[in-house]
Amino acid sequence: MTRMRRVATGLLVVMTMVFIVATILERDHAWATWLRVTAEASMVGALADWFAVVALFRHPLGLPIPHTAIIPKRKDQIGRALGTFVQESFLTRQNVVERVRAAGLTERMGAWLEDPGHVSQVGHQVTEGLAAIVASLDDDELGRAIADTVRDRLGAIEFAPMASRALAAATAEGRHQDLVDAFMPEISSAIEENRAELLEAVTQSSPWWVPKAVDEAVLDRAISVAHRFIADVGRRRDHPLRDHVDRVAAEMVVRLRQDPVLLARGEEVKKEILAHEGVETYLTGLWDGTKRSIISQADDPESPLRLRVESSIAGLGRSLRTDPMLRVRIEEWIERIVGELVDRFQDEFSELVKTTVERWDATETGEQLEMLLGRDLQFIRINGTVVGGIAGLVIYSVARLLG
Repeated sequence: MTRMRRVATGLLVVMTMVFIVATILERDHAWATWLRVTAEASMVGALADWFAVVALFRHPLGLPIPHTAIIPKRKDQIGRALGTFVQESFLTRQNVVERVRAAGLTERMGAWLEDPGHVSQVGHQVTEGLAAIVASLDDDELGRAIADTVRDRLGAIEFAPMASRALAAATAEGRHQDLVDAFMPEISSAIEENRAELLEAVTQSSPWWVPKAVDEAVLDRAISVAHRFIADVGRRRDHPLRDHVDRVAAEMVVRLRQDPVLLARGEEVKKEILAHEGVETYLTGLWDGTKRSIISQADDPESPLRLRVESSIAGLGRSLRTDPMLRVRIEEWIERIVGELVDRFQDEFSELVKTTVERWDATETGEQLEMLLGRDLQFIRINGTVVGGIAGLVIYSVARLLG
């Protein structure tokens, strides 16, 4: 700007010198009059445009001439007009949504996420942000809130019908017979481990005159029969005991859904479980354990949390690349959100422009705008010099032709 200002001022000086020389020469040379007129008009044009340019930003020669230093004086008004212009002409829902649509954000995002390095970068930022959020939360309040939420959710579940559904699923796949297979050997072991107690019970129930050896023989025979029975149940899938277990399980499935006694008992058991001290301790400690796990895994690139986050991000990138319907849905969602944000905060954007301009220093604002526009403004002075000279020459020529 300084260089162009010197050029414009230098051109004015040149035309002034031409004017002086032409004025001296025109007493002896007629052609010098034409040169004088041209130089004189150029000086007028140059001075007029200099005054106009300077008057935009400050008082010419420091004189408080009316309607000068326009930009510093009308800075606030310019800010309001600029804010309104931005609000009504730029930040409209249609303009912003069209720009977002033309940007092709989903395709670009999918292509960007195809790079494993980008996936790792985003995963690191996501887990770091999650860890920062988690660390800033109130542990006591959040722990109680999570415990209350889990307790309420569990309390809303009917225990007996849930047990009915679980038992129905187990019996449908024959899993209850696996329990029979597991219990039979345990029953055999229990009989052997309690042989002494069984013998005492047989002795007490038999007449006094029966010898103990007979009681032992009776018990051995009964235990042997029991072992054979248990082994037979284990070998045969069609054993009557298994059929009995099937019937009992089927009846229990129905009773757990319909029997008022079992329904009430199920609710009592549920309340007892939820009121247990160990359950309460576990529920209140859920958040503490979750928080420690998230924070400890955030900085570890090989942690399960980081790997799951990165896997989800990579999956999103693949879906954006291969699923056009997903891209359409996400783009529609983005456009809707952006449009709502523009509608909601359009006035705030305009107010931001206005208040920002109002906070600017008037003199500094003028100087900054002059620096920004200075080169073109100096060309105005140069053009004024040239156009003024041409105009003066034309007017003088017309005047001479008209006599």
